[in-house]
Amino acid sequence: MGFVTYGVTSIYLTDKRQNDTLTFAKEMLDDPKTEIENSEQQINTENNLFHQADIIGVLEIPALQAEMPVLEGTSEEQLSRGVGHYSKTGMPGDERQILLAGHRETSFRKAGDLKEGDHIKLHLPSGTSTYIIDSFRIVKADDPTVIETSGSSEYLLLSTCYPFRYVGNAPERYLIKAVPD
Repeated sequence: MGFVTYGVTSIYLTDKRQNDTLTFAKEMLDDPKTEIENSEQQINTENNLFHQADIIGVLEIPALQAEMPVLEGTSEEQLSRGVGHYSKTGMPGDERQILLAGHRETSFRKAGDLKEGDHIKLHLPSGTSTYIIDSFRIVKADDPTVIETSGSSEYLLLSTCYPFRYVGNAPERYLIKAVPD
């Protein structure tokens, strides 16, 4: 019983932390000069240069009626606050992979409900980019070929642990590939 209570409490607290971060992310998009909470760092909106843990935008998935804050970096701390941008991958307009990761229990808990053709929007201080889901695949958790730090075509890749209802460290990753609209 204690394990269940701990799990429910943990998910509740993570959801609350993500909602608080989402509120701040939306304020930041409305006023790009908004300072990062508890930090002296500011977002450089002219060329999308961010520091680790910066709140950089909002990921919107209309088919799930979901909005999630996006943070720079994919550490446990960043993923507990929202979706993390893998720092070595691109940003909209870079003509290469943009990799965003999120937890299956919180940010991407309904990822399995998405279908090809669904839209994904990435709202950043520099503007909004829209993508269309093109494909899905499942890979081993330690598959290094998932991350492309160079490339010649832009696409958004969402990554989360799989199977969705697995207890513990999941052995695979569920990948959602979306191409520019």
